Amino acid sequence: MSRTIARWLVCGVLAVSALPVAANSRARGSSNKNPVNVAQQLYQAWHLKSRKSALKIADKEAVEKLFGVRWRLMKFDGCNQRDEGGFECIYRDAKNDFSMAMILDGGVSVGGYNVASLRFSTEE
Repeated sequence: MSRTIARWLVCGVLAVSALPVAANSRARGSSNKNPVNVAQQLYQAWHLKSRKSALKIADKEAVEKLFGVRWRLMKFDGCNQRDEGGFECIYRDAKNDFSMAMILDGGVSVGGYNVASLRFSTEE
């Protein structure tokens, strides 16, 4: 490959990656194609107090609700497919009899999953 073509390719990639992303869209990478990964990424973002990271994989309302609660150590209890579509992923804090359910929508065919909402056992 000539240097001119290589420079053009590098410049073209940089120019495309610098384009602004719409406010509602998420950068859905390969890790977003698995609901377990998405749930674990959101829990990790909460632990690290990174709203920015959380907003890449969850709706704003879900992020605000999650970050409105103090982080606690919880055990991941897995994800189950819902009859309505999507997945429900559960985290449990056995010590305090507290759980959190993340509702994920999307799918591989639409570029990946995201957390659409979440609820806490104290709301039931």
